[in-house]
Amino acid sequence: MIVKLKNIFSLFIIFSVLFTFLFFPKYEVNAEESEEELIHLVVLADISGSLKTEDTEALQFLTKRIPRFLDTVSLEQSKFSVVAFASEAIKICDTKTIKEYKGNTGSNELSDCLEKIQSSRSDNPNRDKRAKGVGIDTNQVKAFETALEIVSLDDEKYIPVFLLLTDGALDPIDTGSQSEEASSEYTRGNEEIKPLLKKEKVQLFIFGFGNVTLSDLTQWETFSAPRRACQTDAPERTYLNEGNPDVLLLNINTAMEQVTCGEGAQVVTLRPGQPSEYYVSDLTELLFIKIDIGSEDVSIIVKDPEGGILTSANEINNSDECKDIYVICYKVENPSSGDWILESESSSSRVILATLNQEGSFFIRTDCTETVEDDGIENCTFTLFPTREDSSDLNKAFSSLTFNFRISGQNIEEIGSFYEETLSIQLFRNIYLGAGVYEVLINPISSEFNLNDDFRWLKFNETIPYTINLDPEVPIIVEPEEPKEREPFQFSLWMVILPAVLLLAYYLLSQRKRNLPEGTISYGLKNRDNLTNKYEIYGGNKNEIMSINTSDDSFSVENGNNESVNQLILHSDERYGLKVWDQRSAKAFKFEFEDNQELGVEGIEIIIYDKYKVVFEPDQDDYGFEDDEEFEEFEEFEEFE
Repeated sequence: MIVKLKNIFSLFIIFSVLFTFLFFPKYEVNAEESEEELIHLVVLADISGSLKTEDTEALQFLTKRIPRFLDTVSLEQSKFSVVAFASEAIKICDTKTIKEYKGNTGSNELSDCLEKIQSSRSDNPNRDKRAKGVGIDTNQVKAFETALEIVSLDDEKYIPVFLLLTDGALDPIDTGSQSEEASSEYTRGNEEIKPLLKKEKVQLFIFGFGNVTLSDLTQWETFSAPRRACQTDAPERTYLNEGNPDVLLLNINTAMEQVTCGEGAQVVTLRPGQPSEYYVSDLTELLFIKIDIGSEDVSIIVKDPEGGILTSANEINNSDECKDIYVICYKVENPSSGDWILESESSSSRVILATLNQEGSFFIRTDCTETVEDDGIENCTFTLFPTREDSSDLNKAFSSLTFNFRISGQNIEEIGSFYEETLSIQLFRNIYLGAGVYEVLINPISSEFNLNDDFRWLKFNETIPYTINLDPEVPIIVEPEEPKEREPFQFSLWMVILPAVLLLAYYLLSQRKRNLPEGTISYGLKNRDNLTNKYEIYGGNKNEIMSINTSDDSFSVENGNNESVNQLILHSDERYGLKVWDQRSAKAFKFEFEDNQELGVEGIEIIIYDKYKVVFEPDQDDYGFEDDEEFEEFEEFEEFE
């Protein structure tokens, strides 16, 4: 009886779908365009009682300059926030875009709020400007909590990046870093805050200065989410130095290069008497150079590949930052390709940082050949061209670029890829379209848009769609049919039927398990039957991604995401049964629900690296049918009696 009822529901659904297609108009849906990922950079500045006045001045210097590492046109839309912490943590600078903080008003606001980064020492003349209510002890866990509250308001296109600048170990109430209170707070952070940081995909970088030891910093590394998918190598997350602000700024630049996957500004280090080289491609249409000299006794020379020296004619002051007397900004149109030389001369030994941005683009030229009858196309040729006409570096800029090509008004689309040695492809061969005007629409597929690291600044320039105007030489004559009287459709009747159909659809679809069941992941050594390590799966979604962490003598399964290197994926595909398969040669493993007869199993296991065992034990009441016999009956369609 149950089987027959389900078959009736299936027929209702089929009838409803057909009815909808008959009586409701069809709409074209364009391919979804992925939003560009941006950064939300949150600086966590330690202002505990151990900091001297020169330390807080250095922190202000550093924090004011951090936004320039997001100096590209796209990354200027990234967000920037600053948190000051000691015993407690508060946001001292409002969340604004990088571009807003570069404006006149925003720049002044940033300078004003950074004045709250002050030493609590009595010899500090600006101590009264210090952030209120934060105490003088050191609690990095509180800083993470406050930063999480800030980024929780963002939408998904923002990648949260936390820069922890600290000079001390965790010591929440001045009882020492080895005290019971410090241990308890770290445990709270590890159990409560760490999972939230990973859930929000927070990229954490730690910078130590003063007398802090390396172990005081590395204990926070595990709080970071795994590296981004675009990162081929695991990023360096901890940096330790003696408090030299120039070195620390270089460290921050290294971190930003990693987290932006090369999309941030390129930074050249200038030391007195030590020239630095920077390669400029012939794809570059605009070259921007920004140098913070910091004082009047510094002179800068910038030479092009031919030995020409940039002069004041190339200087610009189109932003408040460039109007600063200690900041030199250059703009060069269609710069010479090759190695540019930057030199600094100064009476001091301090490091000068120059940021360089290249801008350039390319486009796709389309050429379609129409059929002799002018009723379709024989093929279309798509060719990559640089926007700068005299360039030859385009084939060096990428490994592969994939696009979706579609003909408007038609259900015709193809996927095509360009490669380093293939800048031209042919698609849409021998397609009949009939009379009319059509457009060829081109959209990049972001997940397969692989620019090389040195060319991540290169942009795809969307051009006006190519138009195909077809007018067949021999007109197609269709005998008109005599109009038939058609009874008007009673939409009021449909308004009665529709809720019932939707209710039935919901009931039927609910019988198929779209989401994962609840269950338990147990793991340990392969030769152990008693697996004491547990990881609970609560179900409710289609995918559960775990990160596998291994060393010579340990193995763990933790909450993960798509950026994990070693992945364990539990997946439901709306079917029944269980199957395990190895996805990427001991690098990723997958549990997948499939349409097979493995119903009612108590659990399945997978062996990893021939050393470890992972077992998934589902709560069987949460998925599939109660027995194999019922499943087999469902698969056999029975006629109504």
